[in-house]
Amino acid sequence: MTRKSKDFQDKSFELIQFYREYPVLAAQELLFVDLPAPQRVVFEDMWFKPFSLVTAGRGSGKCLKGDTIIPTDTGLVYLDSIGSKLNPLSDVSFNVIGKDGVDTSTKWYYNGFDKVNTVTTNFGYSVSGTDEHTIVTLNNSGRLEWKLSSDIIEGDILVINRKESIWSNKDHCTLKEATFLGLIIGDGCTRGGRFYLAFCNGDEDTLQLYKSLVFDIFKETPRYTDSNGTRCGSYITTKKHMWKKLGTLGLPNNTLAKDKYIPESVMNSGKKVM
Repeated sequence: MTRKSKDFQDKSFELIQFYREYPVLAAQELLFVDLPAPQRVVFEDMWFKPFSLVTAGRGSGKCLKGDTIIPTDTGLVYLDSIGSKLNPLSDVSFNVIGKDGVDTSTKWYYNGFDKVNTVTTNFGYSVSGTDEHTIVTLNNSGRLEWKLSSDIIEGDILVINRKESIWSNKDHCTLKEATFLGLIIGDGCTRGGRFYLAFCNGDEDTLQLYKSLVFDIFKETPRYTDSNGTRCGSYITTKKHMWKKLGTLGLPNNTLAKDKYIPESVMNSGKKVM
């Protein structure tokens, strides 16, 4: 055997051993099969153990979109922020509202990319999930009925649970700070590099509220400017010390309309602040 052939054989053995230790990766790279998270767990069990017992009901694998907001006892959280795509099946521990009331969530899994159905009501509520995801509806007999998202049709009555609610038991900002952030997200803009904070609103009571909050929180008085000659000028503040406080509250440095979002300090707080 030549030196070149021996090196090739050694590397082949190393590659085979590698794929034996990582069967999910072998399925993806050699067979071009990208298994969803639950199937990865089952496949690894079947690969490494002499037997596997799997129990799964109809609808197993149901998922929601990553930007779905989940009410928990730690606040309102985005589904994709709970775990990591690098670890598709993760242990978690927090309370959520289940079908029978408050329940504890213990697992989070990432199911990869799949087709989703977005269901929107005439009141503007919406939910996006895979075909297998179930939604509570009110049927023609006046009874609650779980339907697959793929089976929802126009005219179905969707049910929202208003008897149960769950909120964070800890506030991450004060009520005044949350009100200030709400005003900025609604009618303000920021430029972190220039320490620029502006607020524009045509309602006098809202303007007075904004000015009082700036003074109460930052001990500053915003100045008024109307460079365009319009009735609705801007109250501008350019104090550098304010940005440290705004950073702790989670306000982004640049808040153009397309960049705005509710800061985590508000979403992770209790009901009164939220």
